[in-house]
Amino acid sequence: MKRWILFFLIALVVGILHIQIFFSSWGQRFETLALDLWFNLRGTVEAPNEVLVLAMDESSYNILGVPMNASWPRALHAQVLQKLKEFGVKRVAMDILFLDESADKAADTALSEAIKLSPTILSAESAPREVTSNSGSFTMEELLQPPDIFSNSASQIALARLPDDFGTVRRFVVPRTSTTRDIPALFEAGAGMDHLGSADESPSPRDFLWFYGPPGTIPTYPIHQVLNTKGALPASVFKDKIVFIGLSLRTELGPAQKDSYRTPFYSRGSMFGVEIQATATANLLAKKWIKRSSAWSEGLILFFITFVLAVGIFLMRPQWAGAAIVAFAIVWATTSYLSFLSGLFIPGAFLVCCVLPFLYLGSTLAYYLITHRS
Repeated sequence: MKRWILFFLIALVVGILHIQIFFSSWGQRFETLALDLWFNLRGTVEAPNEVLVLAMDESSYNILGVPMNASWPRALHAQVLQKLKEFGVKRVAMDILFLDESADKAADTALSEAIKLSPTILSAESAPREVTSNSGSFTMEELLQPPDIFSNSASQIALARLPDDFGTVRRFVVPRTSTTRDIPALFEAGAGMDHLGSADESPSPRDFLWFYGPPGTIPTYPIHQVLNTKGALPASVFKDKIVFIGLSLRTELGPAQKDSYRTPFYSRGSMFGVEIQATATANLLAKKWIKRSSAWSEGLILFFITFVLAVGIFLMRPQWAGAAIVAFAIVWATTSYLSFLSGLFIPGAFLVCCVLPFLYLGSTLAYYLITHRS
């Protein structure tokens, strides 16, 4: 067999194997590591000022006298919503689950009336439930949403769930079932959208969030600063803003652990769900996120590049093959990073970090075997 035909076949096999790995969950996870690297290389950028977070943090628990292991009193929630109405907020999104009525009917009534004051979005969630019947037992999805006293006062009910991407939150689109398909995500409702697909230009299931920085980058204020007369925030902070209210406890008690997530900035700590929701809303309002091409277009392009590089590497002397690999890695990294800054994701991390070094070792071995035999 002629040498170039052998190299052609090797390149074809390597290209096919690369695409098989690229389409696997492991390959996709590896590719997103480059995205995390680009975020950390870029660092913190200024977040849009239309969205802010009111944090139920340690200082608020202490100053307002709420026990750390207790639910936040609904009377306090009502007072916060009343103040936000006075401040002239545009919309309030509560990343808090009110799943039943409390024993304090007066507090529930006060909260229900306060929810009406401004366009207020309440959170819902879903959970599996075991159902037993005469024909046996099965699991069904149950929608957990606020009782009528609150839901009838809200402008919208939205799903508070966030999409998990190999243990890290990176994307927009939340997996849906028949139970939740008609309910918008909390960040969608925060941006004034019913569903992502309802807009002319909206993120696809493959697109990534544009994080502005590590935890705390979105303007965040302790919730006690809304209620306290001493050190209270001016009304101008909230005027015409979309305000997300949610938990932010660094002590990581049980509820805090459930509502904190890894992001591309995971080396600087977990980010609470309420800030991720606010980030996604800010992305939608600014129409700024990281777009990604279809899986097959990425796969075809990577296959072609892998095939051409493999043939070239096997035809070159080792020193020239090494130089070509280094040059390609530099070009890819530069292009990928600049594209990331422009809002476009270009894969190729696995090709650069794993496939090309493997090809170089194989081509070097083949070169010396052929040289030695001749």
